Amino acid sequence: MGQADKSIIQTKVEDAMAKPEASIELSVSTLTGKCTIVTADFSWSVHGVKAAIFAVWGNPPYEQRLLLDTRILSDTEKLSEVLPSGQTQCQLLMVVCACPLKGEIMTSLVTGRERLANIEQKYLDDKDIVLAAIHFDGLQLLFAQGLPRKDRSICLAAVKQNGFALTYCPKAMRAERDVILMAVKSNAFSITLADISLQNDVDFAIEAVRTNPFVHGHLEKHVQQEFDGGRNLMEFDGGKKSWCHDALRSCKPRRFPWRTWKLFA
Repeated sequence: MGQADKSIIQTKVEDAMAKPEASIELSVSTLTGKCTIVTADFSWSVHGVKAAIFAVWGNPPYEQRLLLDTRILSDTEKLSEVLPSGQTQCQLLMVVCACPLKGEIMTSLVTGRERLANIEQKYLDDKDIVLAAIHFDGLQLLFAQGLPRKDRSICLAAVKQNGFALTYCPKAMRAERDVILMAVKSNAFSITLADISLQNDVDFAIEAVRTNPFVHGHLEKHVQQEFDGGRNLMEFDGGKKSWCHDALRSCKPRRFPWRTWKLFA
């Protein structure tokens, strides 16, 4: 090898060493809603990410299971192998459990490979297990037993995932405006599960339709009539109609009565 070739190779090595390693921001969240940001290099292994999480939250790496969508990441895998090149941000879900068997069950539930209805009876009143199940499908709250079935945080998580999970929540929650608005955001039909006082409230109907335009088709008939007359719509938000105009325009015209469409056309 000539002196010139050696100089070229040496230059390339020096450039590679001087070039900073490509990094990515990992948004790591837990089933309970905790979240942290880990800035990692693509050369890191998954175990290295777990070590960084340990430094923040104190959960030992062997208790952590990191998921990318529904894929369980192996400790030996490098980020460059599992993440698209050039990506600068990524979301990971962390399942934490000290018991290996329980951890496997939680991972199976959160990825949809297992259903709450099919696991052992003793796990149905376990809060961690139920949280994992409803993270994938809020309707699995139906199979929860004991305290998790009445736990407010679990119920809210289930409703957020699927508004119809309100069916399996304590009835008192059906009278809470914020809970119903959370429910209709993912499932318009869940407006029919609201307390009758809210179903008859035209102002609340306006707010619900603003959250999800498809709620209109599930309103009580007399509420629809007031809604379609526009009596309250123009009074809402100081008479501005831009939000409702955008909501109605985002749906097909046949979803709304002609009078409503004409009013905001």
